[in-house]
Amino acid sequence: MRIRNTGDTIILGFLYALEKKHEEHLAYIAAYTEAGHRLRISDTDTERHNSISFKFIYFKDALLPNTVVQIHVQTIFTHRLIPLQNYITQSGSQMVRFKDSHYFLSPYPTLIQKTIVIFGSQNIRAVTNVEPVTRLGNTYKYGPYNKIDALKTSAMVLHVENKKPFLTILKLLRVIFVSHWGNIHVKDSIELDNSGAIYVSRDHGEKYLRKQYSVRTIIPRSAKNIECHDIIGKMTTKVKYHKNFTELILQPRLPLTGGTITNYNVSYYLSTDDFLYYSENDYVLKMRLTDRILQNMCIDQAEIKIILPEGASEVIFYVPFQTFRLPNGIRKLFLDIFGHPTISLVKTNVIDQHVIDFELLYSLETIFFIYKPAIIVLPIFILFVLFILCCRNSDDEREKND
Repeated sequence: MRIRNTGDTIILGFLYALEKKHEEHLAYIAAYTEAGHRLRISDTDTERHNSISFKFIYFKDALLPNTVVQIHVQTIFTHRLIPLQNYITQSGSQMVRFKDSHYFLSPYPTLIQKTIVIFGSQNIRAVTNVEPVTRLGNTYKYGPYNKIDALKTSAMVLHVENKKPFLTILKLLRVIFVSHWGNIHVKDSIELDNSGAIYVSRDHGEKYLRKQYSVRTIIPRSAKNIECHDIIGKMTTKVKYHKNFTELILQPRLPLTGGTITNYNVSYYLSTDDFLYYSENDYVLKMRLTDRILQNMCIDQAEIKIILPEGASEVIFYVPFQTFRLPNGIRKLFLDIFGHPTISLVKTNVIDQHVIDFELLYSLETIFFIYKPAIIVLPIFILFVLFILCCRNSDDEREKND
């Protein structure tokens, strides 16, 4: 978008409008300058409209009067494509419905605008048109529209075929166990749902989808001792090692037809040399919050638990997007005295753009490296000393008797 300051004073940013009914589906929003510099975005408390919410996007530099700046805003939503038929046969096409506006929703008047819609298929059953409209294959170009009033909308309804499965991760529980003895253990518990239309002929549909679909997961290149299993046992898994990542191709035990939910676990070990950095008693854990579990991943709710070594203190957690922090906890394991500090957080609407590194800073005194071995060794050492003393006393008494 090109923004002009038509006033007499400088402005620091602008309002970006979103419909409140879609706000809960907003997974990602980012704004950039033409040169690629990312801009700061904050929520606003504007209550002028009951059905519209606003984000405030700050310019890199204040916009002077009668000057123009070009800004790129990217928004990604989840669950905006709705299967129009709840039940279909295997030979039937899976159609979806999408609702939006022909016009760009803006709190400011728009001099000229265009809307381009790219479909995943050329099988387009119905669309709403506001002239001028141009179609080229699976692409619709609406506009240009001139002099659109602020916050003006025009209902757009699209009814098209969707050839890809509606795979959604309903819940993800990710446990990261940090050990200073050289390993980081990662375990993902996944609840996977095909939320598309349900097949009427399930027998035939299952055979068809079993041959056509598997789950592709990307994990770190240094992962070792990889295990993939469900409630019954190990799953059929292919492991492919690439230059920068490891690819897992998993075959779910249950067919991924519409309405099917399957649960499985993926676990592996990482070396602390690649993800844990330290200076004296200060440590920084830097690794991905989640893996890319699916292509075009959509996770409704992800819960992340990071279990630190016993004795860790002064914990600071940073991730470059908003999450909900749960109260810190303590997990006690074998031979623990103080317990392991546990950091827990929840993130909803997780997508590919959230597969980035977090940073966890903490301090750990050297004494905590040796106290557990000492707990094991000292009782054994004391037992041997007592045994030697007892043997010597018995020998002395035997000599006296002789």
